Amino acid sequence: MSLTVKESGGTFVPCPAGSHLGICVGIIDLGTQVSPFNDELTGEPKMNKQVFIQWELPNELMANDEPFTIGRFYTASLSEKANLRKDLQAWRGREFTAEELDGFSLKNILGKACLLSVIHYTKKNGSAGAKVGSVMQLTKGTDIPKPRNKMVAFDIEAWDQEVYLNLDEYWRESIANSVEGKARMLKVALTKANGGSGSPIADDDIPF
Repeated sequence: MSLTVKESGGTFVPCPAGSHLGICVGIIDLGTQVSPFNDELTGEPKMNKQVFIQWELPNELMANDEPFTIGRFYTASLSEKANLRKDLQAWRGREFTAEELDGFSLKNILGKACLLSVIHYTKKNGSAGAKVGSVMQLTKGTDIPKPRNKMVAFDIEAWDQEVYLNLDEYWRESIANSVEGKARMLKVALTKANGGSGSPIADDDIPF
């Protein structure tokens, strides 16, 4: 499954606009990302924890007979105004309970189906693009086919090296450049420097 997101021209064909059945096939925890822009009040770089959710559109096929996929970046938060919370609640058809708001595993949505509204837009380079406009609950009784893409879930707090290495380069670089990713790479480097195998050393052994 290709999870790479990039500006593209040429023969690139965006996902068709309209309402589509979507099956969640990818959840990529990107960790805490540092924005190139500073906070207007503090002057410090903006940082937020991000996650990318990807859906397969089983009823919309590309020229190679493979289903289209589309995804959306979210701030990894269930705060009242967070887009992730709004989309998840619209998807499941009810609000989160107080207990769920205290800790909801996104892995619960992997393999689950929804109704996606896809809209087209013009990218900065002038080419056509497609993005998720909204996420909604499916009508009961909707036939849901088995997804053709392999389902992938990467949790930066429960690092699985095999899953990480199987991600596309774009995602590996994004994760490695996150606050958590850099901390992990430092641990690996220090372990190797101390003659270890490259597995992260204990937190107590980090010098700062």
